[in-house]
Amino acid sequence: MGANQKDIIQIAPQGLKEVEVEILEEANGDVTHVTWPFKFHSPSHAALVKLREKERLDEVIAPGKTELEKVLLLRRWASKNTPGRGGSRYPSWTAWEMLDNIRNNDDIIVMCGQSGMVFLQACCSLGIQCRYVEIGTKENPYCHWNTEVFLNDYDKWALMDATPAPNCNGYITRNAIPQNALELHRAYLSGEYDDFVAVHDDEVVDPAKHVRAQEIIPMYYYFRIVFTQDHQTENPPYFDIENTWDRWNEAVEWEDELTVPWEENPTAKPWCLPHRRLTLRRSGREEDFYWRPTDQCRIEVRWFKETTFRVKLNNLCPDFDAYLVRLDEGNWKRLSMDWFAWDIEPGTHLIEARTLTRDGKEGPVARLRFNLNKL
Repeated sequence: MGANQKDIIQIAPQGLKEVEVEILEEANGDVTHVTWPFKFHSPSHAALVKLREKERLDEVIAPGKTELEKVLLLRRWASKNTPGRGGSRYPSWTAWEMLDNIRNNDDIIVMCGQSGMVFLQACCSLGIQCRYVEIGTKENPYCHWNTEVFLNDYDKWALMDATPAPNCNGYITRNAIPQNALELHRAYLSGEYDDFVAVHDDEVVDPAKHVRAQEIIPMYYYFRIVFTQDHQTENPPYFDIENTWDRWNEAVEWEDELTVPWEENPTAKPWCLPHRRLTLRRSGREEDFYWRPTDQCRIEVRWFKETTFRVKLNNLCPDFDAYLVRLDEGNWKRLSMDWFAWDIEPGTHLIEARTLTRDGKEGPVARLRFNLNKL
């Protein structure tokens, strides 16, 4: 569908007051209901296109036969290119600029944050979904900056740490399955993590210095997910521990009955961190954190008044641009909003919808067919 097509226009109600809706067919997409939207990064963003081409990332992942192998090759590349060091300033969040700074021996700080930024942007440039995770111990609520990657082969998010340090670099498995932050958090609280295994990269960290999973897992007492991949459109001016990015608005903190909120935590503060709430949003609802990125969409129809209905569309589509919607087998039309009002006559009706990405790819069609009966 062309970008110049107009959105669907609301039409006037027709005056019927009592109606009944009978669902005849529902073929909706597998879209988790989440409380807050996630801001995906577009692979077509100029900063990501430049990173992919300049660093020849397609060649980096070429030896990988599986998705996990490709992700690990990207992680190795990011780790080797972001060696930790001190400096007088934090670099730009834009990965290709940061890599230029490092190679030019500019006086910049390189820590876990920079390794994570380079790795995440490399993944996103290739269409691999990755997101930032900030974690913390009981004593320090943000001791490390990490990343989770959605692994389609496992149908789950899994931690992938690109920081080239013995207690960070690698990923953690249980029964050979890569684990995510929530799984490590719950394991730590339960005390049952003897069977977890840290998988390190021998090309990045000396095998003699590898750290066991049991020593890493306590770093997951606190964790929060950053609900944007895109710090290139609005590039933060610098990076520091306390104030550089908008943690308050951009991150969502995991909460449960076994985790003491940081502002109520009486434990020691090694960096003199103030005991104040860190994020505006918190949730103990797993679906708010561990949803599945998909190009599918979901249709919901809600009665508004008389014979006017509110049609709500949902998606978790990376690089989403708009919906394509068709009513009663008419023409497909582009819809930039996620809802519209529809006034209809009694009888059988059909709504079809699909996602459209910024590079023009169309997702599968969701369908909802129903009868509208006048009582």
